[in-house]
Amino acid sequence: MVESRSSFIPSFALQLYGVFSNSSRDFSLFIYYVTKVLAFFITDAYNRIKKEVY
Repeated sequence: MVESRSSFIPSFALQLYGVFSNSSRDFSLFIYYVTKVLAFFITDAYNRIKKEVY
């Protein structure tokens, strides 16, 4: 899990940079990636909390 996360974030940063350089044309794509990353971090935090509780 740790390896996939460390490789996931730089690739996302590159995609985010590409979205910003292409401006509003890819704004919907930017929204898509933001929700994807938010969901990723929420599930990650949820799993960590669940592990601490049990």
